Amino acid sequence: MYNVIICCDSASSLYDRLCAVRHYFEAPVFGGEERPLNLLETGRVSQISAQAPILILPKALHEPVIGSGAVFAVIANSDFFQAEELRRQFPGAQILTCGMHQQDALTFSSFDGEQAVISLQAALVTLGGRELLPQEFPLFRREDTKRFDLLACAALLLLCGKSSQLPGITL
Repeated sequence: MYNVIICCDSASSLYDRLCAVRHYFEAPVFGGEERPLNLLETGRVSQISAQAPILILPKALHEPVIGSGAVFAVIANSDFFQAEELRRQFPGAQILTCGMHQQDALTFSSFDGEQAVISLQAALVTLGGRELLPQEFPLFRREDTKRFDLLACAALLLLCGKSSQLPGITL
């Protein structure tokens, strides 16, 4: 099971976007075991209890983010969170900042119309233990998809070992 927690004080468009593409996360690859996507949206990280969850931080919270337990990865909007601060709060977790800055782990190398190319700028380790090196992933996007939502969905797909599905996906 993929345990994904969106940490947000109010409803976010990311939850709806992930629900719309849930089948990409749950589809077995090469006859493998299907893994459901357990998706939760909450404003209080300290009350979460899940096995090696992936936290997504789309925007600043009214209460500070408090590290709790073993977190596999944190996907954060770099407009609101600094990678160094998150490394201190979540020791041992992979930190993937997403945004329009050169130092972000995921950013865009191109973005126009219905197409975007996402650039993975730092190596990451998938939930399956495979190392994914920096590279680019073309994908299609819906006009109403926000930039962070697109990057966060792509980051989650990469962490779940679904990089081969990105080129044909519409987010």
